[in-house]
Amino acid sequence: MLRRLAATLLLSALPRGAPLSLREVAGAPLRLVGLGGREEPYLVEFYGIMCEQCDEMLGPMRRLEKKLGTTILKYEVWNDPAAYKLMQFLDKTPAGRSQCGGLPFFYNRKTGAVVCGATTEANLEDWAAGRKHAVVLTPPPSPDQIKVQGRVTGAKARQQRVANEKKRKAVADMRDRQLEPGAAAGLGSKLPANPRLPKGLKPLGGDPAADAAP
Repeated sequence: MLRRLAATLLLSALPRGAPLSLREVAGAPLRLVGLGGREEPYLVEFYGIMCEQCDEMLGPMRRLEKKLGTTILKYEVWNDPAAYKLMQFLDKTPAGRSQCGGLPFFYNRKTGAVVCGATTEANLEDWAAGRKHAVVLTPPPSPDQIKVQGRVTGAKARQQRVANEKKRKAVADMRDRQLEPGAAAGLGSKLPANPRLPKGLKPLGGDPAADAAP
């Protein structure tokens, strides 16, 4: 009963005058998720299990459903051949080429508009409301994603560790040399002349031998 209802809903969601082959695909058993909208569903999402971008869109889709008072029909394509065939059909342009070729894939049956991949919440709302939107608009990375993307592994990470260790050792050696007794002795005599010093004024740390002379 549920499969038959799912096929009926999806069939009504397709554009009028759709070719028989598309209607035959829609009539195949489909696994429907999230049924129970308060109006005839017109938004469809095709997703896949273990699809990270699909999981990222769960929150925005829930908020959009609540805001618009509708339900987004969700079809898992990796384990449902009929859903996969339907997605392939809806993804084709009039020239027969694929628009997206990936997941998630969003289809608006009122306008025929699509969105490819994860997108911003504002762009998803524009798509659902039939407003001008971007077919592809990747959302900005989250703080966790930025942290992961900044990680360096493998040979490059080893090279960076070696370089950082050399820098730390060089800084430590320089600090040790500065702390050695008598390291500053005679430093003033080695300093270059400072033309900005007033005449008769000696630089700090001047030549101890000259200072001791009568």
